[in-house]
Amino acid sequence: MDRQAYINWIREVRGKMSQKEFGEKICHFKNEKGTKVCKTYHRNEIANWEKGKNVPLNLETFISIALLDFDNNHRDKSGSGYRNLRFQYVRNKMKVILGQELYCRIVHEALLIQVCRDIITFEELLELEPELDRIVQSVDMDMCQKRDYALQRGTENIAGNLYGVTKKDEIISIIAESKMFFYTGVRTFGERMRKCCEKEQRYAASIKFAEAVRVYAPNYRDSFGRVFTSSGISRRWIIDLCIHLRFNRAEIQDMLKNAKVIPLSADPCDVEFYYEEREGMAIGSASWYQYMEKQYPDKFKSHFSGLQLLDLSDKMRVAGLIGIFIGNVKQIEELVPVDYLLESFMWYDCGKEALKIMREINGHEKSAEELEMLIRDKGKFWIDYLESGLYTLESEDARKVYRDYLQEFSEYYMVPIKVDGQACNDIEAVKLRYFASIIYTVFTGHYYKGRIREEDLKIIKNQFENQVEGWKVIYGFINQFLVTFLSGRILHKDDKARYYCMINHKKKNTFDMEDVKESIWESIYMLDCTK
Repeated sequence: MDRQAYINWIREVRGKMSQKEFGEKICHFKNEKGTKVCKTYHRNEIANWEKGKNVPLNLETFISIALLDFDNNHRDKSGSGYRNLRFQYVRNKMKVILGQELYCRIVHEALLIQVCRDIITFEELLELEPELDRIVQSVDMDMCQKRDYALQRGTENIAGNLYGVTKKDEIISIIAESKMFFYTGVRTFGERMRKCCEKEQRYAASIKFAEAVRVYAPNYRDSFGRVFTSSGISRRWIIDLCIHLRFNRAEIQDMLKNAKVIPLSADPCDVEFYYEEREGMAIGSASWYQYMEKQYPDKFKSHFSGLQLLDLSDKMRVAGLIGIFIGNVKQIEELVPVDYLLESFMWYDCGKEALKIMREINGHEKSAEELEMLIRDKGKFWIDYLESGLYTLESEDARKVYRDYLQEFSEYYMVPIKVDGQACNDIEAVKLRYFASIIYTVFTGHYYKGRIREEDLKIIKNQFENQVEGWKVIYGFINQFLVTFLSGRILHKDDKARYYCMINHKKKNTFDMEDVKESIWESIYMLDCTK
């Protein structure tokens, strides 16, 4: 991709339009509650593109810009050649700037061709695509037939037919008549990803593609099958799945090539340039993220830095949701990798929807227990997502891989805890430590690395200080909770099975899971009341 040419072109097409006006004319697809919708862009995103930041690499955005460019310079829509002239303009721009073409044997891209030809809109594409996918996936073929069709030269005929379409109904007819070619045209990508994932010695044990997704990419467990249909997948979707599955750079590039999308950037100004395994650390592992954040702080913000964009009330709500999950854990192996918890709130619908439910619940005159029951009832999908861990895995090899993954976050729960001077694996103490370390990450955006520092507490305090009335009470609770379980001090247990530590020979606050959860609910209510 010619990055600078792309940036210059965006500025040129915008011309005298404001960034707000331009953003409202440019489209991209986004999943909302499991449904793909067409969205426009905020002016701040346009400003970032023109500064060379987060340049959009999805096809819908590129095509939107190209069509706006064409339409600004070609007012006359008459004549039989207008539609294909429009498509050829987009096609040429895509070749020059992105170095790729639309592949007519993929339903999504066949529909994008018709958007370019002004037969359908982006919104109509979203309406048509599920129906066409069902038609293509209805094909019933054995392996030999799939291989035969995959080898047949049908692409030119399909392309010729698509370039002659004059109305929407004709698109459906063409794809239905050539459904075998569409079906086989997308299978190769999925099979190559599966084969790559199942390579020997990739993980701690040999597991199937579906099991690897369940362990390392639980958010994709209901959608990874799209790799065999190319339906509803984007370049960003592919990269994110590959990173979660611990593919190396060459493997990610191979997947992008097979999906016929733009390869990883070779520009040092782009974060994708740095997607490479380092010092034996697999891309996507906790150690890799920590290494990259330290080595390239200007490119790699903390993996969880997005949590800091949440307001104070939402950070406490995230803590409340996590407390509900941890409170139900009965043994250490029921804990989940930190990624499961925190990525869900940053990028995926399941956590965002649970957070939305939390915002809608009025905590006044409800006990912590009543509030928890409400959340469990309304947000069951989020709990189900988290419980896709160890005990839902069928094979012992998959469980071994899961344990290996969980071990990446051992500092969150496995650093030896001493209670009354003796090493302790008491599940209650482990859960409280895990909970405290998760809260540490929510408020700092950083991985917990075994010890809380004074500067960490200052970062957290600054988020409370003078922000709300009564902030000292809430911060005091958070401070004492984190110091008790993350400072490395010896814990003590009182006769009510609550934990505390001694600071300057003085006994500090006592904690158990129920007390901590109740304090978080009270804090949320207090914060909401001061808005």
